Amino acid sequence: MARAGAILICVALGISVFVGLGNAAPGRTWHVAVGADSADHAVQVLDYYPRTITVDAGDSITFTMAAVSDHTVTFLSGAQPLPLDEPQKDGRVRFPSNVAFPQGGRTYNGSGLANSGLLSGLGKSWTLTFTKPGRYTYQCLLHPAQVGTVVVQPAGTPYPMTQAQYDHLAAQARTQALAAGAKLRAATRATVSESANGTVYTAPMVGDPARRLALYRFGTDTLRIKVGSTVKWVMTDPDEIHTITFAGSGALPDFIVAAPQAQGPPNLYYNPKVLAPAGGASHAGIGAYYNSGILYPVNPPGPTSYSLKFTKAGTFTYWCVVHVPEGMRGTIVVTQ
Repeated sequence: MARAGAILICVALGISVFVGLGNAAPGRTWHVAVGADSADHAVQVLDYYPRTITVDAGDSITFTMAAVSDHTVTFLSGAQPLPLDEPQKDGRVRFPSNVAFPQGGRTYNGSGLANSGLLSGLGKSWTLTFTKPGRYTYQCLLHPAQVGTVVVQPAGTPYPMTQAQYDHLAAQARTQALAAGAKLRAATRATVSESANGTVYTAPMVGDPARRLALYRFGTDTLRIKVGSTVKWVMTDPDEIHTITFAGSGALPDFIVAAPQAQGPPNLYYNPKVLAPAGGASHAGIGAYYNSGILYPVNPPGPTSYSLKFTKAGTFTYWCVVHVPEGMRGTIVVTQ
C-alpha cells in the first residue's frame, strides 16, 4: 500500500554555490524540511527541501515536517523498500512496525536501515548523525517518487553551501512546486459523458510524479448531478492510494486501528471496514455506508476505479479515509 494514513503521525540570501565557505566546529546540525503543501492542504509536494545537501562526517541533519501529509525519512542502504502491509493468519492486515516506528538508532554509516518512522504533523522531526563519508540516497516509504540525497564529506572539508543558501534555494523550489500544483488543481475537473445506462460523471484523482505533486481532492469539490446519474472515480495518481467513503449515519471509520501490547509500541492494523468495498453499486440516499475499498494506481494489487449510481435526491458528503487530515472531501448534490 502506498500510504498508511494519519497516525501516531527564508533566511538571508547567500551568493550561489561556491566551495570554500569554511566550517564551523565539528558536529554541526543541518536542517531539511519534509514535504510542502498549499494552505488548504489540497496540493501536496512530495519532496525534501533541500533535495540534496552536503555535510561533513560527524554532522547531523534534523528532518522536520513542513506539511500535513505523513512521510518517512528512510535510508535503505541499497536494500529494497520495506513492504507496507503484512497479512496475518487471522485475516487482518498489519502495518509494519519497522515502517511505523524509528529504526536503526541515531547514527548512520552507510549500511543497514535508518528510518524515522512515520512523521505525522507539522513540526515533527527526526535527527540523524552521519559518521562515514559517502553519497546516500533516502526516500519516503509512503511515496515512491519522494527521494533525497545526503552527500557526506570527510570531517573538516569546507562546505559548498551555507544553511541560508540551502534555505533560499529550497524556498524558490517550494514556491515553484506549489504554483504548479495550483495549476494542476485548476485544470482538474470531473467530465460528463452519456452511456447506455445514463449519464456518467468521471472524477479523476490525479498527481504529477515528475513534479512530485499529489492532489488530495476529487477534481470537482462539489459535483451537481441528476437522479439516475452515475459517478465514476478514477485513480490516475501513480504515487498514492485513495478511498471513496460515504459514512452515512455513522462515524467516518479510522484508516488504521491500534492494538496495544503489554510491552513495546502497539500493533497497527488497516481497518477492515475501510479495506473492503461496501454498500453495493447504487446509493439509495438513506444514510447507509458506502465504500470503494482501497483504490490503487494499477491493478493488481487492486481496483483503479469505483462507480456509484445515485437514485435519490439529496446532498451526500464523502471522504478519502486515507487523507482526512488533508481535508480530502467531496460533495455530491443530487437533484430531480
